[in-house]
Amino acid sequence: MREPGRSEPPTRPGAEHPSADVLDELLRAFAVDTTDRRRLDEIDLTSPEVESLLAGTPLPAESDFGGQADQPEPAPGPDQVDNGEPEPQVEDDGEGGEALEGEPPRSTVVIALEDEPPDTVYLKGSLDVDASGDASGGTDGSSGRVFIDDRDPHGAADPISLEAATSASRIEPRMRARRIAVRRSKGRRRIKWVIIATVVIAVAVGTLAILGSSLFAVDDVSVEGVVYTDRRALRTVIDDLVGTPTLRVDTDGAEEQLERIPWVDTARVTTDFPHGVTIEIRERAPLVYFTGGDGRFRVIDRDGRVLDVLRNEPIEYLRLLAVDPPDLEAAQVAPPGYSAAAQLVGALTPTVRQRAVSVSVTADGGDLRLQLEPSIDVHFGAARELVDKLVRLETELDHRADQPITVIDVSTQDVTVE
Repeated sequence: MREPGRSEPPTRPGAEHPSADVLDELLRAFAVDTTDRRRLDEIDLTSPEVESLLAGTPLPAESDFGGQADQPEPAPGPDQVDNGEPEPQVEDDGEGGEALEGEPPRSTVVIALEDEPPDTVYLKGSLDVDASGDASGGTDGSSGRVFIDDRDPHGAADPISLEAATSASRIEPRMRARRIAVRRSKGRRRIKWVIIATVVIAVAVGTLAILGSSLFAVDDVSVEGVVYTDRRALRTVIDDLVGTPTLRVDTDGAEEQLERIPWVDTARVTTDFPHGVTIEIRERAPLVYFTGGDGRFRVIDRDGRVLDVLRNEPIEYLRLLAVDPPDLEAAQVAPPGYSAAAQLVGALTPTVRQRAVSVSVTADGGDLRLQLEPSIDVHFGAARELVDKLVRLETELDHRADQPITVIDVSTQDVTVE
């Protein structure tokens, strides 16, 4: 039912009813503040431009509407009441209704009026490109889409293809194929290097396995520098080396085992591929011996290490006299005084060494003495600065070669001779 006081809205533009586009343009052109009298007075409603706008849109011919006669228009519903505002523009998506009969298909037009240029948006149509380079449309060639923006209001915009319009979400087929080819090429190169590395590692492991096998085992051991070293202890080390693959010989372990032998000072073990091993030994120098409480004789070097325990008294070493000598076994170390006495004997000159009979010392090395022929007792005092004291002894022996001497005290710089 028609609402009182309301006229029926026109459905088509005519002489008396301007189109919605015209009304919308008039609204934008004359949208001014009604409270601003100065702006209102400037509007000339009698100007030719205003008259041309108010003239309306010519009525289309009846053929354009398929010969249909004017039909009574239904009463406006609640959502059709004119509230004085321009009707919003609705984009035709081609699915909300069908084109009038006899009317040619129309292209969809998108007009962007924002302050900033919008992103190009693909509306419809196939993305396939035919041989001529044009986007394929309908069978009649009229289903293309038009893109319009307001970037350049003073001139025609450059045309944009469907491929460029969809570049944000679709990659050009040739570029995609190129990328796939590059990735495949990289994958093949990686596989090639992995295969090469695997082959190299396999060859290296195989070579080491062969070289470390019993085919290249030790069967020849040569020993150098052995005089007093215990033969049984040395044979134990050699037996451990024989039969071991040359590349797997533990030379450091063999050296440590050899240096635990009492007479060995340092040892060096080297391999001689494919089947040889060489052992070089430097033995300790025996200097003095002392008799233990058990009656056996202990031979020591300058470090006080017991090199051997003998049942018979040796004649090639100088005898060491001490109070309560310890009963030590081979490879054990004597008290500090014993090593000091051995160092004194090792520093004697050949002239003094020929006259030396024995050396005596306390366990802590506080009183060190040397007995010379004929019955000369030399006092060295504490076991320190032995070289300086030996120089004083040599000087006094040279100066008093023809004088009878029984005691020479060289413990201080003031030598005392009796």
